[in-house]
Amino acid sequence: MFKTRKIVTVILMVSFMAVLFAGCGGGKQEPAAPNAPAEPVKLVFKAGHVLAADHPYQKGLLKMDELLNEKTNGQIRLEVFPGSQLGGERELCEGAQTGTVDLGLVTAPLANFDQNWFIFDLPYLFDSKAHAYAFLDGPDGKAMLDGLAGKNIKGVAFFETGFFNVFDNERPLKTPDDVKGLTIRTMENQAYLTYFKAMGANPVPMAYGEIFTALQNNTINGTLIPIASIYTSKFHEVAPYVSRTQNFYCPTTLIMSLASWNKIPDDLKDEFMAAAEGGRDYMRQLLTDSENEQIEKMKAEGAEVIEVDKNVWKNHASVKAVYDELVPAKVPQALVDKAKNAK
Repeated sequence: MFKTRKIVTVILMVSFMAVLFAGCGGGKQEPAAPNAPAEPVKLVFKAGHVLAADHPYQKGLLKMDELLNEKTNGQIRLEVFPGSQLGGERELCEGAQTGTVDLGLVTAPLANFDQNWFIFDLPYLFDSKAHAYAFLDGPDGKAMLDGLAGKNIKGVAFFETGFFNVFDNERPLKTPDDVKGLTIRTMENQAYLTYFKAMGANPVPMAYGEIFTALQNNTINGTLIPIASIYTSKFHEVAPYVSRTQNFYCPTTLIMSLASWNKIPDDLKDEFMAAAEGGRDYMRQLLTDSENEQIEKMKAEGAEVIEVDKNVWKNHASVKAVYDELVPAKVPQALVDKAKNAK
């Protein structure tokens, strides 16, 4: 007991001397910072798409990541997953809506979530890429993107798939009448089914990832997608007749989970959007620059590229059939007029 008391006495004396010494200026005690700065936010978002790793989709998203790194000092980054690794386009839409996917590049299936997107299923809506950009990057396109919030999706930007071209493994398709009797894969919406039925074809909805094998096995004869997608997916190797119909212009919408969007600090949201638009512009230019080169490469590899009279395709009954079905039942006439008159 005596020993314990002695130890306590020594501790108290040492503590008293330390306080006395500090109070007399023998050692300066720095006050603790009342509010230490918070660690910078670190967000890594996963972005998915269905095309090959050498497609401009991939390069555009990687450019977006590069710009995000610069603009946010590394606080926001992207990991990019090509080739349907995060799911097909419908799964990307559903994942963004439910919060299981951060970002995705999607095309036609988005119309199943917002009917305004059926406007991009109207054949020969835009005369050129410049015409399309005037609409997509203007106030009406922004209003479409903002409207996705009502579906629990953040519309970020319009990337690009480009003008669609019909290709097949059976014969050169010079006019719509040449499509009659062929089995044509379509995307998963009614407009494309209507379009090809009006040509006398047998349209079959099918996921993008199944096309190559279906062409090899003659389960389908062909489909329609842009030149870059034909080339990078090597479809011309199993379906060598490529017709430059350019009957649909297809933007690709970069969508985001609202939950992921809300994780971004308010002071970085403008930087995020600027990086997305930079990636969009870079991707569009790559797509445009690569198209003529890819056509020549496909020819060298045995494909036959057919330059068609687009006026014949524009005036075919199949075009009117799609407009009659979609306007105004799903797409307001006013929105179609805005798109057609955009400058």
